[in-house]
Amino acid sequence: MTTYLADKSALVHMSIPRVAAKLEPLILTGEVATCGVIELEVLYSARSEKDLIGTRSRRAAAFPRVAMSEEDFLRAEEVIAQLAKRVPVLVVKLGAEGAMACRGSQQLKRPALSVTVRVTGL
Repeated sequence: MTTYLADKSALVHMSIPRVAAKLEPLILTGEVATCGVIELEVLYSARSEKDLIGTRSRRAAAFPRVAMSEEDFLRAEEVIAQLAKRVPVLVVKLGAEGAMACRGSQQLKRPALSVTVRVTGL
C-alpha cells in the first residue's frame, strides 16, 4: 500500500546512511509513490532528451503514481499553516507553483520563475 510521497530532496539525501536506512525499505516495499508535481521537479533536471526518457522510464518502474486533486493541494496548504504555528519561519517548495513562506499567521506565496533555456553545443 502506498503511504508516502518522496520528493527530489528526499531522494537526493539517500546518500546519507540514516536516510537510506529509513527510505530504501519503504521504496522496495512499494510504500513510496510519486505524483505529477514531483515528476516535474525531478525531470526539469534532465540534461538531455535521452536522460529525460531514461529517468522517466526508471521512475515509472520504481514508483507507483498517485493523482493529486485541487483538494489535495488545499489540504497541503492547511498542513503548512499548522506547521507554521510550530516553526518560526517555514518555507515550502511548491514545484511549478513556486514557493510559500509562513511566519505565524502570515503567509507569502511567490510564483515560480519562468526560465528560458538555450541549448548549445548540439
